[in-house]
Amino acid sequence: MTTKPANNRVTHPLDVVIAGTGNVAWHMAYLLQHAGHTLKQVYGRRAAAARRFGREFQCSGTTRPEKIRPDADLVIIAVADTAISGLAAGIPVSEYLVVHTSGSEPLSSLKRFTRHGVLYPLQSLVRGRKVSPDDIPLCVEAGDTVTMRLLSGLARTLGGKVWKMDSEQRFTAHLAAVFAGNFSNYMYTAAGELLDRDRLPMELLWPLIRETADRLHAGKPHDAQTGPARRGDDQVIKRHLQALRDQPGSRRIYKLVSDEIMKRYSTREKTVSTRNGKL
Repeated sequence: MTTKPANNRVTHPLDVVIAGTGNVAWHMAYLLQHAGHTLKQVYGRRAAAARRFGREFQCSGTTRPEKIRPDADLVIIAVADTAISGLAAGIPVSEYLVVHTSGSEPLSSLKRFTRHGVLYPLQSLVRGRKVSPDDIPLCVEAGDTVTMRLLSGLARTLGGKVWKMDSEQRFTAHLAAVFAGNFSNYMYTAAGELLDRDRLPMELLWPLIRETADRLHAGKPHDAQTGPARRGDDQVIKRHLQALRDQPGSRRIYKLVSDEIMKRYSTREKTVSTRNGKL
């Protein structure tokens, strides 16, 4: 299946149950209410978490999946990937549409429900930090065309661009997001630790981070690569690795990424090497 934007709409607000109380569940509840849908109930494994979520979004709460309201239009399962199948097995089969929000779990994990689908927000979401709906691409998949029309229409009401894709494409999108988002954030953490070592502020790197991201709008990331590995500058790379001798984790990452950049751009025939096990 070829990914493409979806352009269908729902004609009336939906009554929704959210199963989950974490980061994605919080954002889905916010987006739904902001779009005019009604959050009827939240399910949470812990009673205290369900009560807090219910108070914040003015809905009832339950800790028992079999008590999920049968009169809902939509049940959104927003829990850890490893918990989706088990939770789905405990939700009664009814007329409602059941979707999960995972980037890596296949559509088939919900096949026991007649109407089932996926509504995956491809964004880094943290509870309490509101992200503009326009900045949350929504990846949708459904078990049949009628359900796809409803689900893509719902997603359109939430604000971001909507993409129809199958489970394999969604898995690839999730994998790519780990590289672009999760790994990038880890690199920021490593950079921040280096700056802290010499009492320098993270603020120093903000313009660089913004410019690196902004350049992606102008062309392919491959064409925007810069730095000592891109130039094949062995002397700078060796000095950097020496400076990281007391941070073995960051040192290994630096060497691995530098090697891969040099291989990709063929800046020299051999990668960073060691002499007698040391640089």
